[in-house]
Amino acid sequence: MSRFAIGKRDRVMSGFKLRRLGLLMEPEPGNPQEIEGVLNPAAVRGPDGELYLFPRLVAKGNYSRIGIARVRFNDAGDPEGVERLGIALEPEADYERRPEGGGGCEDPRIAFVEPIQRYVMGRAGNPELEVGHAFRVTRAKRSCRPQR
Repeated sequence: MSRFAIGKRDRVMSGFKLRRLGLLMEPEPGNPQEIEGVLNPAAVRGPDGELYLFPRLVAKGNYSRIGIARVRFNDAGDPEGVERLGIALEPEADYERRPEGGGGCEDPRIAFVEPIQRYVMGRAGNPELEVGHAFRVTRAKRSCRPQR
């Protein structure tokens, strides 16, 4: 049986100081793809050294896409905002769409897998269709569509 506990003697985060800096990304006023929210981003460093976010963008009717944004940093090295770069993934497959016309790509997680030189994105599927998770593999961080 394995056990994981963090007590006073087991401080995994010792040596780190956390400091709230404020809001990094919020819905863009007037953007219909973000009208119901921007949330739960994945984050990854690109080969260019930049930090990229892959947030869930929620449109009217809980229709979700996964966007891509580059994090902007100030001179002190603190994140201060984002530059939106577009959509990384939209609902396309049957399991990403709902019968009433909604749909979604949600809860992204992304990593670069060195041995295969590819980014791999995992994300939530549609439990109504018994699809728990879905994965995409790509060479480019700017799109999470499969490479052919």
